[in-house]
Amino acid sequence: MLKIKEKTSTVVFKESLKLFKLSTRRIIFLIVIGILFYPFLKYLAFGNLSAVVVTSKLALNLNNILIPTFAVIITGYAIFQALASGPTLIRMISVNHGKDLNKFAVYNLYFFGLSIIYLILLIINFVILLCVDMVDPNWSLKLFSNSTNEHLICILITVYLLTVINFVIELKSFIWNLLQIFLTNGASAATEYLVEQKKTGK
Repeated sequence: MLKIKEKTSTVVFKESLKLFKLSTRRIIFLIVIGILFYPFLKYLAFGNLSAVVVTSKLALNLNNILIPTFAVIITGYAIFQALASGPTLIRMISVNHGKDLNKFAVYNLYFFGLSIIYLILLIINFVILLCVDMVDPNWSLKLFSNSTNEHLICILITVYLLTVINFVIELKSFIWNLLQIFLTNGASAATEYLVEQKKTGK
């Protein structure tokens, strides 16, 4: 079982990242999205708007996704903690996941890691919005040509967008884990009920 008290939040977060390995299918999907989004950004978005304006609009739209999603994750974690008690907790602790962890520790790590990742994305988004609001809409790096500036910002925006998309897709696993907890809780309640019925002879 994970000994949280003996570790810092940074160490626990690093351990939780092991639970977010990308599948081959998801990597291919993200690569395809990146290939499609990059030319759209380069030749359509930047054809009418400056890089600063495009970045600002994107950050604002992502905020509309990240903020409610973060609230949903926190709510889901609260539901997990409410259900993970009594027979349900015993069931999860008794199921090993690898050498050092049980299911209860894994679920805790996963929810903690996902919450911190979304918090980091929100902070990055806040910093981006703060920066783009303080610079001229036509600002660019003077060391590079306009074309190089556009390529750089396109790459950075595409990578950031793909990161957000990846963790939006990760909500599928989040919902799946909640379902597993509900099923475990239901099975535990049913078992406890049958035991009580047997004791009373009904």
